Amino acid sequence: MLQSTPVSLSSPSRRRSANAARAAQLLLPTLGCITLVTLLTACGGPALESSRIVQNKAKDTSASTAEKLHEAIDAGDVAQVRQRLNQRADPNQPVGPDEDTAMHAAVREGNEDILNLIMSKGGKTDALNARKKSPLMVAVEMGRLPLVKILVSGGADINEKGPGHITPLMQAALKNRLQVIRFLVESSAQTEAEDGRQRTVLFYGAEGADEETMKYLLTLGLDVNAHDRQGQTPLMEAARTNNADAIRAMVAEGADINNPKNDKGRTALDIARNRKSEDAEKALLELGAKP
Repeated sequence: MLQSTPVSLSSPSRRRSANAARAAQLLLPTLGCITLVTLLTACGGPALESSRIVQNKAKDTSASTAEKLHEAIDAGDVAQVRQRLNQRADPNQPVGPDEDTAMHAAVREGNEDILNLIMSKGGKTDALNARKKSPLMVAVEMGRLPLVKILVSGGADINEKGPGHITPLMQAALKNRLQVIRFLVESSAQTEAEDGRQRTVLFYGAEGADEETMKYLLTLGLDVNAHDRQGQTPLMEAARTNNADAIRAMVAEGADINNPKNDKGRTALDIARNRKSEDAEKALLELGAKP
């Protein structure tokens, strides 16, 4: 009866594989990953296994290089960032649990020089992280106007729609970033855009804007009594979030306190009371809401 003979560690085939792997590692810095993998794959046999080793090593090296790039960005070290980019660190490779690219990292760091440098090396303005946010959306959210300007001048879509079809202008209103709002409007942002719930920027201002910002938003010509899919108005949104400043600004511009009702038959005052929004309730009553 024939028995299979095990291949020893010193067998010719095993030695050829080991030699091919060592040769591949030596040639990687010279030939580059793509060229070397193509060559090894064409050779087949032990060389084919070496090509897999090279690919895995290249992935590990790429990840490590990208992480070091992000470390340099976080440290605000422009020279180190330039060095990493010159060493072919990929500025568009996601890093960390948030899967931020180098562009996102530069925005979070707030460094204009680093952001410009990364863009000059191929950083993408439309890259999305794990939360589906672009560098522009992050810059708007953080209120970093100089970085917003750099990204827009670099081709970022000023009317992009993020999760929930929220635009940068809506995000700026929600975070009460008046200077960013002004810039976006002056840069021809679509002020009448609606999100996935048919809400305009006024709804977002009603939730997060102070009186000054709300007054500016009300100059954009939008309907202060508009309804979303649930029959809510911006005034009702302000009542829900207890934003008395926004309530005063909207009522001064014609927001109807008593007549509009949402799909549940509730007025702004009903909503304020249901949510225990005491400041909003007080403002509505002072402005003529019927109990």
